[in-house]
Amino acid sequence: MRKLFLIIGLFSSIIFVSCDDSNGNKPEFEIGIDVQSDFNQDQIQIWIDDVEILNEKVETDRMLGVCHLKSQIAEKMNLRKVHHQIKILINSIVSTEQDFYLKRNLYIGVNYNQQFKKNNLVYSKFRFAYD
Repeated sequence: MRKLFLIIGLFSSIIFVSCDDSNGNKPEFEIGIDVQSDFNQDQIQIWIDDVEILNEKVETDRMLGVCHLKSQIAEKMNLRKVHHQIKILINSIVSTEQDFYLKRNLYIGVNYNQQFKKNNLVYSKFRFAYD
């Protein structure tokens, strides 16, 4: 009986060590950012974890409901750090900061209401599709 526990313990430790992912193989997930509706030659800046992702003047294509493909960004992020922060600044006056958790691919749509000087973020686990 003692041998049986020793063998089970040995196999358990081998499996545990072989599943350890500390050798640098870090899973990555995609984060997509789509600058979507109601931008009209507005300057937008986007940071993720204090790294600037976008800084340009954008205009929404009224037919597609999204800014041109330059404003569709896909970044690979490391799962080792699950907690992230997105910061958005529009025309140097409208700002948003939100925390999000990356456990799988995540897509964020950025929308802007010029009249009320507000923007909102739409989170999706699926890529946004435009016709």
